[in-house]
Amino acid sequence: LRGLSERDVARFIEITAGVTPPEALVEAVYRETEGNPFFVNEVVRLLVADGRLERPEEVESWSVTIPQGVREVVGRRLDHLSEECNRILTIGSVIGRDFGLHTLEKVSDLSGDRLLETLEEAAAARVIAEKPESIDQYSFTHALIRETLYEELSTARRVRLHRRIGEVLEELESAKLDAHLPQLAYHFSEAAQGGDVNKAIDYATQAAERALALLAYEEAVAHYERALQTLELQEPPDEVQRCNLLLALGDVQFKVGESPKGRETFQRAAGIARELRDPQLLSRAALGFGEFFEAGTVDEPLIGLLKEALGALPEGDSSLRAGLLARLAGALYLSASRDERATLSQEAVDMARLVDDPAALGFALGSRRSALLGPENVEERLAAATEIVRLAEEAGDKALAITGHGNRLTDLLEQGDIAAVDVEVEAYARLAQELRQPGYLYATASFRAMRALLDGRFEEAQRLAREAMAMGQRAHNPNAPQIFGVQMFILRWLQGRFGEGDVTAAKGFLDRYPAVPAWRHALALVYTELRREAEARSEFETAAVDDFADLPRDVNWLISVTVLSEICAFLGDARRAAALYQLLLPYGGRNVVVGFASACAGAASRSLGLLATTMARWEEAAQHFQDALEMHTRMGVRPWLTRTQHDYAAMLLARDQPGDREKALELLAQALDTAQALGMKDLVEKALALKLQAQGIDPTASQNSIDAVAASVYVDKPDLRQHVAPDGTVTILFSDIEGSTAITERLGDQRWLELLREHNAIVREQVAAHEGFEVKAEGDGFMLAFQSARRGIECGVDIQRAFAARNESADEPVRVRIGLHTGEAIKEADDFFGKNVILAARIAGQAQGGEILVSSLLKELTESGGDIEFGDGREVELKGLSGPHRVFEVAW
Repeated sequence: LRGLSERDVARFIEITAGVTPPEALVEAVYRETEGNPFFVNEVVRLLVADGRLERPEEVESWSVTIPQGVREVVGRRLDHLSEECNRILTIGSVIGRDFGLHTLEKVSDLSGDRLLETLEEAAAARVIAEKPESIDQYSFTHALIRETLYEELSTARRVRLHRRIGEVLEELESAKLDAHLPQLAYHFSEAAQGGDVNKAIDYATQAAERALALLAYEEAVAHYERALQTLELQEPPDEVQRCNLLLALGDVQFKVGESPKGRETFQRAAGIARELRDPQLLSRAALGFGEFFEAGTVDEPLIGLLKEALGALPEGDSSLRAGLLARLAGALYLSASRDERATLSQEAVDMARLVDDPAALGFALGSRRSALLGPENVEERLAAATEIVRLAEEAGDKALAITGHGNRLTDLLEQGDIAAVDVEVEAYARLAQELRQPGYLYATASFRAMRALLDGRFEEAQRLAREAMAMGQRAHNPNAPQIFGVQMFILRWLQGRFGEGDVTAAKGFLDRYPAVPAWRHALALVYTELRREAEARSEFETAAVDDFADLPRDVNWLISVTVLSEICAFLGDARRAAALYQLLLPYGGRNVVVGFASACAGAASRSLGLLATTMARWEEAAQHFQDALEMHTRMGVRPWLTRTQHDYAAMLLARDQPGDREKALELLAQALDTAQALGMKDLVEKALALKLQAQGIDPTASQNSIDAVAASVYVDKPDLRQHVAPDGTVTILFSDIEGSTAITERLGDQRWLELLREHNAIVREQVAAHEGFEVKAEGDGFMLAFQSARRGIECGVDIQRAFAARNESADEPVRVRIGLHTGEAIKEADDFFGKNVILAARIAGQAQGGEILVSSLLKELTESGGDIEFGDGREVELKGLSGPHRVFEVAW
């Protein structure tokens, strides 16, 4: 039968057990069965019978035992072989899935042709197979065959065979023992019950060190664990050796991404070191225990262990003391003053320099950076990160180098140097691939998501962030959920997609990280974007106590002030804006970075512009927005550039000085183009509303039908090229029913709908008769287009006459107002819809029921025929259009 794929195995388990199997279970079943359909079936049946698949999510690790049905099948195949063949195969099963002819010959009592004949018998039965490209290597055709043979051995026989195989390997491979350390560790550990325990531990330790050098972290973990298990056979166990093995194991567990297990291992090592009263071992355990801790939390066990280790160390300068001081300074980030952390970290740096230990100095510099993270010291941080990279390169320490590049990346991002950031991302990614540690690979994926988010590649950013989150979870990184939350928060903010789920998420993070008030500010921003003013104000007031004096000046300070500025502008709180402005002003040249380069909130100068606008300090606002435009353009961060263009335009329209409206329209046109290209629908709507407002349509006010139609066509920008006259003009007609709202209230919905259908039918009948084109209709409002200016007026006249005739016998008279204008349609769409269409709509808005008004240009184009009679005209102010305009009534 064809072997099942891993996906087939997952589907089989799902169908058989009625559960979605965890990935680890599928891997275990596939690994043990190698996809053999019968073996898969038997193994899954056994798992179901044992009840292990009732709650698979609660199983921490999966192991698969050989079901009796499989044993019987394998046994029947082996029964057909000679007794001698079975005996040789049993020895081979102790050697392993793969075994060599020379080793087998040394261990067994067969040799030469006799042994070959025996192996050929097994190969003919397809129990073993000769390995390709090898003349003396064999392999069991299935792992379960080997396991069945192995498990039939008695413990005593198994132990003796392992010891003998180990001794044979030592003899045969003495010239290249290093390459065979894993096998030697395995066999001597399995033989330790009746053999040399210390040799078994030594080989396991050497194998672990070799695996670590080859970056085979999982293998190293297994060898250290084997060494620790073997140590239990010592009488009595060597506790110093146990502690050293635990320290080595904990270090590799962190490298492999098993942070919880690593902390537990270091805690065990600390307990042994404490009993041994060994300050060196205790210090190493304390340093390892703090290798990874969750940002936004106070790690009291770590702080306590570090202080205990410092107290136990003898006085004097040392690399260990420098490391403990550095680690403690970082651990105290949320629970001690900046001065205390600065003192500790500086002492660590000075001590590391004094003892001339590059690794200790690099560690101390990195920890000092973590201990003093805040808005003030980006230049100092960058200098320290650069020194870390230099020290790492001199020492050839890739782990230290990747720390330095990660720190440089964050600091350069804060300075807005995107080109340099990209260089650091690639350097980090290259080292992560070389080191192959899940934590570094996860960070690389997170950086990639951050860059996509900055570029406005939103779909890619979301995909990359989710992939990074999955990698972070597999690496047991406790910060992965928070970093993912930050990236999704910024993404939804930029896209204008906040909803009730984001309220719940922000509250969840706030509950989980009460020491991080930035999550409270994030919650307030969600309320702001959802226009829930009372809730936004409540959260804002909590932060604004004593003019924001309680805001911790930590890694989240700059993003907190940025978000609070957004909320303050929404609330229009000029007094609080002044306080925030003074806090933020020294950092106007910064790009606001969230966390460890998780995401960015754009130039701080944009927030300063919002605050200055709130205070009506127009000149400062304009300068800050201009600075933000320049920084965002230089960085190439289109989402934040677009938001700045919108905010700047809003400020200009509020200031309303000469030239402001024109510049605002230019900015809004740019913002609309980019926002539409990026899919920032919320910003498109906001920018469009501002642009329409600048052109005379207030989208926040109650609109009449003409305004609604004009706003709609401005968004859609229908193609009118087929309706353009030979001279490049098109005539636009707007109409609606005068007092439609009052009519609706008086008649009720049903009778109003009947009246509306009658109205629309009359208009459409005349449009068809005059070869017009219905551009848009909403409710009782129409926008019509005509190639001929004369036909447009004649259509308007016949519409009025049709309604006049209808009103003579109708219970409910309908009075229609009509306005027309002719303009060039060959210009840019924005220009045409922003000027000619709006002018026609404004003219229609000036008409009374039963009246037709036209622009002066349209009158000039049609009056020469003498068949259309115009009134004397009147001067009107058209909202959103500068200067007085003269309109003329058409006599019909």
